[in-house]
Amino acid sequence: MVTILVCLKPVRESCLSNGQGAMNEIRMNPYDIPALMNVLKLKKEIPNCHVVCVSMGVEGTKTILNRCAALGADQTILLNDSKFAGSDTYATSYILSEVIKKVGKVDIVVCGAKSLDGETGQVPIELATRLKMIYLPHIEQMVSVNSDYAIVQALHDDILEKSRVRLPFVAVFDGFELAEPSCSLTLLKRARQNQPIQWNSEDLDIDELEIGQVGSKTKVVSVINTKRNNKAHYVQGSVEEKCKM
Repeated sequence: MVTILVCLKPVRESCLSNGQGAMNEIRMNPYDIPALMNVLKLKKEIPNCHVVCVSMGVEGTKTILNRCAALGADQTILLNDSKFAGSDTYATSYILSEVIKKVGKVDIVVCGAKSLDGETGQVPIELATRLKMIYLPHIEQMVSVNSDYAIVQALHDDILEKSRVRLPFVAVFDGFELAEPSCSLTLLKRARQNQPIQWNSEDLDIDELEIGQVGSKTKVVSVINTKRNNKAHYVQGSVEEKCKM
């Protein structure tokens, strides 16, 4: 049995629509979608592959995990606790590392390159450090997996490299996809009947001084919405006239 755990970051609809969307609607992080779909495709191609999807957020995050279940994930876990609120990348990586330990034997941890609302890209490498796993960035595709190693393709400086890597490791996928993966309404309804497992800080038996704002190493001083207006100047006339300007 090969267990692959996919970390998914929920984002607000407003992050995807320049503030014009429904503020409270939860969507899947566009950077996570290519990673998730590669894992689920791989699950269909290899025997004895168990896929776990984990997301930390509010109750509305269940919509993401329900879609993951409908698409083929074997297990979904929602991390929901007010004590998690305000966690920076350091605290978040601590929470996720404890989740992975609680799940048990995890062979591959999969993440997107970064989150649309954070853009730091620090959680995956912090996870690898905490779990003492190999860190593989810029993954384009996991080609195959068995109980000992995986064949992966990674893009480094415009060179596509194919490598064989021993398990366990943390794989960070490049890529970006705005459209959430579609699935049948029947499968989605069935997934909603089997809600995600919910864990809080007590379930994980973690140090509360290491999570939330208290455990964060960085503090958000202020958040400012900025809007860039680009002005275009159109030059009229013939090619010769334009070249003279």
